[in-house]
Amino acid sequence: MESSFPTNIFDHAKSLKRLVQAFVEVYASKETFDSQNIIMAMPNVNCVDCGTVFSAGKWLVTAFETEHDAEGSLGFYFTHTDTDEKILYVTDTGYVKVNPSGVTCLMIECNYIDSIISDKVKDTSRYMRLNKYHMSLERVLSYLDSIDRSSLHTIILLHMSDLNSNEEEMIKKIKDKTGCQVYSANDGMNIPIGQVPF
Repeated sequence: MESSFPTNIFDHAKSLKRLVQAFVEVYASKETFDSQNIIMAMPNVNCVDCGTVFSAGKWLVTAFETEHDAEGSLGFYFTHTDTDEKILYVTDTGYVKVNPSGVTCLMIECNYIDSIISDKVKDTSRYMRLNKYHMSLERVLSYLDSIDRSSLHTIILLHMSDLNSNEEEMIKKIKDKTGCQVYSANDGMNIPIGQVPF
């Protein structure tokens, strides 16, 4: 798929202009495009709202609202039209509001570990914001307890904090709980997610 699905967080959407200029199909909320001063009339700019269902190549995509303080933040649920692959992509959120069945690949924010952040963060307002708008390892584990994992084979951890996480521990705990292949997304990685290249 030669498309991009950015969230409306300034540091995540900052490459949006380059993607649009390179004529990559981009799907995001109006607020995300507005935050980057993107002209909506461009042919590869696709404005989507929460609840919008659309096609991107052989993927049927549903946009859903995430719990973040940036207006227009979205997550995406992908279903491949030729296979049983189903991907749930959610980052920059305090919790996951959706629980679709049959997810085969979960791409989920795992920003921090509660014990690490409580030892480091002395600024109460910063801690409250992190706790409200970002997923901790503990919250990811709780979400994994609440969903049907019978089809799930791959989990990709996103948006991991450099200061408040422990990549090895996070991967181990999630792998131990699920038995899935678990990866931490890092620049330049090529992660296999199933039968369909993504």
